[in-house]
Amino acid sequence: MKFIVSAISLTLALFTTSTTASAAGKGFYTCYEVGGTDEWTVHVDLQKKEAGFFDNNVWSVIPLVSHLVLESNPPQDEYTFSGTDIGNAGKPMKIIFNKTRMKASVILDIGTLDEAVYEAEGGCEKVKEREM
Repeated sequence: MKFIVSAISLTLALFTTSTTASAAGKGFYTCYEVGGTDEWTVHVDLQKKEAGFFDNNVWSVIPLVSHLVLESNPPQDEYTFSGTDIGNAGKPMKIIFNKTRMKASVILDIGTLDEAVYEAEGGCEKVKEREM
């Protein structure tokens, strides 16, 4: 009897964890003051699996290329988006969003001498709807 109760408890715990993980993967997030600049913003849409960066009055929207769960305590969800920065002559860019720590960084001019990493200094927050 004790074995059956333990098996049921384990099954419920695994179901709850998988349901929570899949529900947690959806949502919209905004990160502010990228590189300390007020108008530079990152928007993350986990439902559509894309992120956008506002720079030079243009939105560059790029697709999700990887989702990692970092082995830490607590585990951290890190999403990497990669594509072309249309506001910067079509150069490669990346957006890295850590949902657990609510932090984001943007890497511009990848592979050039001007490559730079900018942090969202204003932090990130979950928002109700997509803003891109």
